[in-house]
Amino acid sequence: MRVWTKEHGFPVIRVSESRDASGKVTGVRLFRQRFLTSGVAKQEDVVSDTIYPLRFTIRHRQDVETVDMNTRELVLPPSGSLFKVNADHGSFFRTSYSHKLLTRPLEEASKGSLSLRDGIGLLSIQPVYKFHGPEPNEALRKLTSDVIDRKGEELGWTISKHNDENLDTIKTSMCSGADLAGYPSVVSTAKELFTERMAGDENAIPRSPRWATDSASLAQ
Repeated sequence: MRVWTKEHGFPVIRVSESRDASGKVTGVRLFRQRFLTSGVAKQEDVVSDTIYPLRFTIRHRQDVETVDMNTRELVLPPSGSLFKVNADHGSFFRTSYSHKLLTRPLEEASKGSLSLRDGIGLLSIQPVYKFHGPEPNEALRKLTSDVIDRKGEELGWTISKHNDENLDTIKTSMCSGADLAGYPSVVSTAKELFTERMAGDENAIPRSPRWATDSASLAQ
């Protein structure tokens, strides 16, 4: 096992259902790969990918389970309800769910049953899903809109150098999801800030959320 930062790309764990010959669900399969900006590493590249120890938590409906993953593949007992890998997004990897398993945390997030960290974390892994087709993308757009609608109006979109680091982090995450959902308020604010910076005001956008506001503005 080696340090993952020595390799190109970013760690991603694929989450899918494991089935027997009859099609019955026998477990939840976790499989690790590298995520690149051009998509997940090809299957033939998997054998050369770095293996490193991962410790993370899985959120179930009633509790949180800690898991140590020291192999490329791990099969856990099947779950009939919520199965959210990396609870509160405390670990550094990205997660790619099958469509069926992605539906459950999205439904819980839409009901307000997940923590704010879990909701924002689901938005932060959205680049993984742009390669997965329209259905996961539409579900992510709905989740993005739900999270932004609640917290955006509460926190506001003004980005100031006087904000604390946690608040800036939350607003940066929401800005980065705005171009996915096309949420009017944040896109409008991002365009205004982008215009001010292009006009010569380098202080219009603090450096931390600059990439997010630029992306939200240019994507529309």
